[in-house]
Amino acid sequence: MSSLVEYSFEIEKLAQILKFMQAKRVLIQLPNGLKPYASHIEKLLKSMLPNISIFFSGGDAYGPCDIAFDEAKLINADVIVHYGHPALGISSNEIPVIYLPAIVNISPKVDIVINEIRRRGYSNVGISGSIQHVNLISVLADELKKVGINVYIGTRHGFPPGIILGCDYTAALAIDKYVDVHLVVAGGIFHALGLRMITDKEVLAYDPYRNTVISASDEYKRRLALKLKQLLDFDKLDLFGIIICKKVGQFNMHLAIKASELLRDMDRQFLFIVVDDVNPETLGHFTDVDAFVNTCCPRLSIDDIDRFNKPIFSLYDLKVMLKKDISAYSLKLK
Repeated sequence: MSSLVEYSFEIEKLAQILKFMQAKRVLIQLPNGLKPYASHIEKLLKSMLPNISIFFSGGDAYGPCDIAFDEAKLINADVIVHYGHPALGISSNEIPVIYLPAIVNISPKVDIVINEIRRRGYSNVGISGSIQHVNLISVLADELKKVGINVYIGTRHGFPPGIILGCDYTAALAIDKYVDVHLVVAGGIFHALGLRMITDKEVLAYDPYRNTVISASDEYKRRLALKLKQLLDFDKLDLFGIIICKKVGQFNMHLAIKASELLRDMDRQFLFIVVDDVNPETLGHFTDVDAFVNTCCPRLSIDDIDRFNKPIFSLYDLKVMLKKDISAYSLKLK
């Protein structure tokens, strides 16, 4: 464990909750980045609740919309423990879900952030980030204020201040009109890129693991160019696979029907494809399909543009192509 980043898994709190619930069998769901800590979590939890049976989900956990209900039912779990995301209100009448943030224990390099903001000439900064870095948001806010930078932190009902998801930027948008730039605290550029898709303001990504601050604009422009190329080739496509995801937080038959109506209006053929997870291997078997339409996670049509060898369009893309005008096209989470 010494070589890994330290996280707060709140084992004592979890043990108290499980004891109160009289849980006997638990399924723990971890994002891929937290899976190396599985044995550590089990050891600590077993030390407090020696008679409990612990299982770990081996599947992906992309967000609070992606809860492993099927796996939990399969093993007859009493409860699901979902780490790494805030509660989104998705539940099951059969199996309760405990959401824990897994806050990272890391000190931000504040000088790097301050210097980059000053170099770019910004004075009004909006700060947001993923749930693992909720403590860093307040630390950065305090330090920026000390050097005379105005700081804004938005809220979303049910989330801690400043917390965003890859598909929910309510907290950041609540302060958008007050800021010159958004600063997103998270590993990588995923969250910052998503915010850049729904604001015209500059978005900077602060990665506390690498201690880097970069703009999301370059990656936004690259993905926009790739998407425009797909749209320019749209007339060459005939058969579309409309993807319907089984995940409880991503299943949306209404969008699938709407997609079929849009394709029908464009005189295109289509078929419905129901999947548990959207990946190149699963979709690659449909060799006769020219392109896919995403009705699942809104990020798939943009973030996975490099992963698939066939285009994946959103309903927004279909609406644009129905009008046959991409002159004002921009990447959007729709």
